[in-house]
Amino acid sequence: MNWMKSFVERILKNKVFWCCVLCVTALSFTAVCYANESGKEYSFWDLFFEGQMRQIFLENDITFESLITNPISIFMAMFMPILVIFPFLNVFWNEKMTNNYLFRQARIGVRKYIVGSMAEAVLSSGLLAVLGRFLYEGILFVIFTSMGKMPILSQIVPLLLRKGIRFFFYGCLVCIPVLFFTALLKNRYIILCMPFILIYLYDLLLRNRNIAIWETTGILYYPWKQYLVTAGVWMAVAALVLMIGCYCLIKRRLLRGTW
Repeated sequence: MNWMKSFVERILKNKVFWCCVLCVTALSFTAVCYANESGKEYSFWDLFFEGQMRQIFLENDITFESLITNPISIFMAMFMPILVIFPFLNVFWNEKMTNNYLFRQARIGVRKYIVGSMAEAVLSSGLLAVLGRFLYEGILFVIFTSMGKMPILSQIVPLLLRKGIRFFFYGCLVCIPVLFFTALLKNRYIILCMPFILIYLYDLLLRNRNIAIWETTGILYYPWKQYLVTAGVWMAVAALVLMIGCYCLIKRRLLRGTW
């Protein structure tokens, strides 16, 4: 399993990976955390730059638990498919440009290279999403503690773990379309743009038709038991089919030497 270990090490040593983790954290703060009497909504960044964060948090009894269970913002839903997969694509494209992938194939074999690349892409995407979210929750914990509203650890730890699992699977899920386009196309700009546009339009279409149960972001909020047979199974099957398709396409291209 040394070949798998090398792929994991490439994830953790990738500076782009940690930069994207910070971006996910920053996007997490764009979620709505307060709405005034007139219905105007404010994100954490709005309150922070207006200097009203502490006052509003204390006066309106906004809790740590309420913020971490809030739906993600539209900005996060749009850019997550790019952010979670970008570190892998950066390494992947560098290998293609320098032909290092040929050396890796010769050293570990084509099949292991393909499986390892897929595993690296999915693992790095899920790990990036959950680390960015944990950092966001850690910052919130410090903020609320400084306000004298320290959350009860025995209550929030199970909640954080469940939320972390959901974000891990969400990161793994939204990277699948990017992998699919990577197998089909060579233009990196189209590869980056098309998946997040399609996912956004897909979610928007379902939301407008009041069938939000099938949205990709649903995995972050829907009760596990209630939606296990619907959204959960659908997402798992879709991810499996796309990964098999990517595997076949990438294997064909590698064996033909078209990369």
